[in-house]
Amino acid sequence: MTPKVGIALLNYNLPNETDFVYDNLVKNLTKTNYELCVIDNASDKAPPSKYTTIKTMVNTRTMGAILMAAHYFNRKSDVKYVFYFHNDMTFRDTPDILFDMVTHMENNPNVAVIHPSLNQDATPVWIGDRFTVYDPNNKNLYRRVMPNSNNVITMDDTSPILVRKTDWNLVGGQDPRLTRCYGSGKDFYTQLHLIGKEILMYDGVIINHYGQYTYRKNVGDEPYSTLDKEAYNEMEFVMTEKYGSNWKELFR
Repeated sequence: MTPKVGIALLNYNLPNETDFVYDNLVKNLTKTNYELCVIDNASDKAPPSKYTTIKTMVNTRTMGAILMAAHYFNRKSDVKYVFYFHNDMTFRDTPDILFDMVTHMENNPNVAVIHPSLNQDATPVWIGDRFTVYDPNNKNLYRRVMPNSNNVITMDDTSPILVRKTDWNLVGGQDPRLTRCYGSGKDFYTQLHLIGKEILMYDGVIINHYGQYTYRKNVGDEPYSTLDKEAYNEMEFVMTEKYGSNWKELFR
């Protein structure tokens, strides 16, 4: 029996998409031992998914729901890994999108995070100021993210990631002060990298990440520009406090 994976599927106002992703995940996870938890991030324009396990009381954007899922699975002593996945993502027909990644982490205990590749043919989603895409020329399937050839961190908290739970707890997870900010993932990977942990990209699974802009006409979200500016101001304060005034150099 493989170690248990806690799957955190995040939903906000898109229950049909969440149900579709849930059903397809369950159908394909034929070799993975898992528990699936759907976290609804205080949907206010549509009902939660029929599979919802947890519902936040107020909208916390992506990071808050991730922290809620981390807390939920921390109480599960039999869960060794947690996979964070979003309802605006789909995956190509793969028998089991987690089994190979879990096996690799079992065989490589210094690997803290594995990030499935994003499909470059999907609607573009900018990750950490760079495109994170599938590399068809990667015959080894796994490649280091940090430091990579350009010394660039190319992931943030909107990405699908498989995390070793003990490593999450070792660095305190993602900083809750960055709840509304896009730097929470970058901060998390930096903390892991500074203590010698490995963060890998996996080209054996290809994720289509469409982004909420795909569903804007259905969801009616408020403009992102205002929210992004406010979030960035908050991120500046936290990151400067943690890493000093030259913190941006860590992310280039």
